[in-house]
Amino acid sequence: MLSRLMDMPAMNDARILLADDDEELCALLRDFLVREGFEVDLAHDGEDALRRAYAGGYDAVILDVMLPQRSGLELLPSSSSLTRFTA
Repeated sequence: MLSRLMDMPAMNDARILLADDDEELCALLRDFLVREGFEVDLAHDGEDALRRAYAGGYDAVILDVMLPQRSGLELLPSSSSLTRFTA
């Protein structure tokens, strides 16, 4: 997934939602992606990820499979009703 993101030309307005309960990993990935020109929002549980996805306008979403409250796999069916949310 990251290799596909890195193949995209860096766009200042490209937004990524990163959903993972490992806050240190999120910070590391966010720092890397921000340096590459992406805007990154973080969610640390499934409910927050879903709420942000519906409110957001994300170009990409990176989901952890084992999130608290709702797993990344549970979020995938919800994503089909979002126009710009791609899982």
